[in-house]
Amino acid sequence: AARAPAPAAGGGMPGGLLGAIQAGKELKKTPKPADTKPAASSSSNGSAPGVAGQLNAMMAGGGGGGGGGFSSLAEACRVVDAVGPEARERQVAAFCEHQLKPYAALFPKGGDASGLADVDRRFAWIRRVLRTFHEKFGDAVPRHWVLERRLVQLFVEQTRAMFYGILSSGEPQEVTVILKALQKSLVFEKECQARFDDEDHRLGPPGDATTTTPKGGGSSGEATPTKTATTLRPSVLGALSSVFDGFMGGYVELERKNMEDMMSKVAADEDVDRDGALPVLSSSVQMFAYIKTSVRRCTALTTGGTFLTLHKAFCDCLVDYARRLKESVDDAGEGSSDGKQQRQLKGVAGADAVASACYVLNTAEYCAETVEQLGDIVRGKIDKAYVGQVDMDREVEAFHDVVARAVKRLVRLLDVALEPALKTVAATPWGALDIVDEESPYVRGFAKALKQKIPVARALLSPLYFKNFCDKVAASFLPKFYAALFVGAQRRINEMATHQLLLDLHSVKPLMLDLHNLKPLDEGFQDPSAADDKSGSNKDASEPTTPGGGGPGGSPRAVAHVKPPATYVKFVTKHLAKIEMVLKLVGTPTEMLVERFKIMWPDGSRQDLVVVCGLKGLKKAEQQHLLDTFGGPSGVPDHPAADASRSRSEPPVDDERSGGLEAKLESVSATASFTIGKVGSSMRDFISTKPRASKQQQHS
Repeated sequence: AARAPAPAAGGGMPGGLLGAIQAGKELKKTPKPADTKPAASSSSNGSAPGVAGQLNAMMAGGGGGGGGGFSSLAEACRVVDAVGPEARERQVAAFCEHQLKPYAALFPKGGDASGLADVDRRFAWIRRVLRTFHEKFGDAVPRHWVLERRLVQLFVEQTRAMFYGILSSGEPQEVTVILKALQKSLVFEKECQARFDDEDHRLGPPGDATTTTPKGGGSSGEATPTKTATTLRPSVLGALSSVFDGFMGGYVELERKNMEDMMSKVAADEDVDRDGALPVLSSSVQMFAYIKTSVRRCTALTTGGTFLTLHKAFCDCLVDYARRLKESVDDAGEGSSDGKQQRQLKGVAGADAVASACYVLNTAEYCAETVEQLGDIVRGKIDKAYVGQVDMDREVEAFHDVVARAVKRLVRLLDVALEPALKTVAATPWGALDIVDEESPYVRGFAKALKQKIPVARALLSPLYFKNFCDKVAASFLPKFYAALFVGAQRRINEMATHQLLLDLHSVKPLMLDLHNLKPLDEGFQDPSAADDKSGSNKDASEPTTPGGGGPGGSPRAVAHVKPPATYVKFVTKHLAKIEMVLKLVGTPTEMLVERFKIMWPDGSRQDLVVVCGLKGLKKAEQQHLLDTFGGPSGVPDHPAADASRSRSEPPVDDERSGGLEAKLESVSATASFTIGKVGSSMRDFISTKPRASKQQQHS
């Protein structure tokens, strides 16, 4: 059959639709954006303008109607959509390049307005371009073309390249200029993204968008919905501002320097901050306040590599602060006249060495806890790519090391305070004592030293660290007390001395068992936790105070009686029981010594028996006889007392055998215990009813 002739213009096929079909054929031949010119391009037969050229001409003319069968810009855009996404992409890219063509000429490299100090002019120019676009085209261009977003994205790409060239040129840039350029870039990004988010809300998620195409390709008729693929819509945030991330070293150094200057200033006139649960050095509070402000400043600019670099700078400053605290606690002397530490705490009333060490301990613990929280904050704000590099274990460990040093220093201060009394114990000739007093002078020395130091620590430390401190004090003092009593090649203790030392032990035992609740000496003691407290001036002086700095204003808080831990009570009881046992063995008649030794000290060795014999002053022949009775290897050491403090066996205390042992002691050593107790009671009665004899009378 013969081919049917084509219908005449205006015949059976609508002219508008015929134009659209012809336009589609021409659009498929549209060159790529690089080859597209604003001028009209030829059609396939060279006589009619191409669709791309027609569309560009219509846009250049403000969106009005043009030739080629297009009655409007909207109709031409629908034709491009009908051809496919590739054609639309080429058309959008060509239009954006054409609109931004003057940009490079207006802001050339090295131009007067091309520096970072003039970034406002760049953003003002693109804002005018976008405003002109809206005025000319309005809603003529389909929304799913996101033409405005594409204009901004291309502008950001070109501007980023220009900024990178400036920043990497090697020319010095002022930190303030870089920060201002970054801030204005962020403002522009947020401004554009807010507009795009609103547009995205109207468009819906990226994918297929529904558009309406009038029947007849723009002629009058019923509109029918069609599906067109929308362009992906990436975020503008960070697209431009991230170029600064690799060039923010000056900003980080500025933050570091400002922090170091601030720390040097507050350290020169250190004080104590009492607003928290525990009193801490004010420098630590100001340090973390500065870090918090700096983090807020940085995250307002960037949360990328610059934030990570700033975080590392803070870590270095924290380690340096821990080093200064370590030096501070090491410099805390044994007396209240310590130079450097006293200068640092010159505004703190009664800031002696114990109080200073307590302040450092509290500060280090506060820093360790706050550093962990700071790490969590940084990990929550920094970009996900850098989360794994945020590690503050080194800094936490540094502050925990300071805590350990501070506790060690506190124990050392107690050792120094107790040392004179211990020297008195060691220097007393117990083998020549001929009178029993109610209490030896060294016991009062122990009480005075402990009551001067322990209440200060209790008033300033947390319960946890105060109990730990008391444990270490007992662990350090009791072995020294044992050594002062019994260690020495020529050490002797006569029967009268055993009675005196047993009386003394009954005073030392409650002193140590109630170490956590010792009351301060009345003479000149001021609770450091209540220093500079004005509101509590009428408070009863006898009212106990809590560990810590009290509430706001430094007012002390009431604290209940501290119950010593069971482990502490067991430890103290065990060591004092050993001293008591040795004294009772020394006071035991020689003929009963071996029998009582086996009962009271079942794990005791021959060496332990030799120590007891040496303290009794027995001759080697007498000692050998007792050792033969005891059993085991023969021989007597030349200096048995020298190894007393290194005895391998300990008396059993608070174990399952204690009940049976006590029963044996009651039946076997009742006579000796009764004699010792009777002598002690008689001596107390004698001392309480008769005045003490003078030294001359005692000697005579």
